[in-house]
Amino acid sequence: MTATTSLNTGTEFWIQVTQPDYQDFKKDTTDLRKIIHAVSSLYHLHEWLFRQYESTPAKIYECASSNDFRKHLIDHECPDFALLRDLADANKHFLLGRQSAQITTANQMKTRSTGWREGSWAKSAWAEASWGQLKTIVRLDDGKSRIISDVAKNVYEMWDGLFQANAW
Repeated sequence: MTATTSLNTGTEFWIQVTQPDYQDFKKDTTDLRKIIHAVSSLYHLHEWLFRQYESTPAKIYECASSNDFRKHLIDHECPDFALLRDLADANKHFLLGRQSAQITTANQMKTRSTGWREGSWAKSAWAEASWGQLKTIVRLDDGKSRIISDVAKNVYEMWDGLFQANAW
């Protein structure tokens, strides 16, 4: 007997795809396959949720399209959702042509040992110093670097909070 599973809602996508992809990624945040899967499902979840709730716009901040929903998430919930979009799109298309993109190509991601100027220093830098560890970094077009696991964590926590707050 074969079990049949289907994905019909954003909630099911969150439970069956996004959460497992993110948990796999957390086990090895330098594995590019796991990064691509986690980033992609964290990003595309907004499209699933929009389709699930488009007939009840109050559930999705009165957004009229998935683009509006994405913009709301970036502007009001988690600015890192914009960079996550760029990572997902770059890994799908390799080259980005959007003027708003923070990266141009997928090969701006590199796994390497981090330096003292890289990472999330806004939070208790000395308590959680990550320099010298193997991390996957994305070099932004403006010359700055971000640790991809930090970006993914911020977006995952956004989604987790929104699912709880909105009873999705």
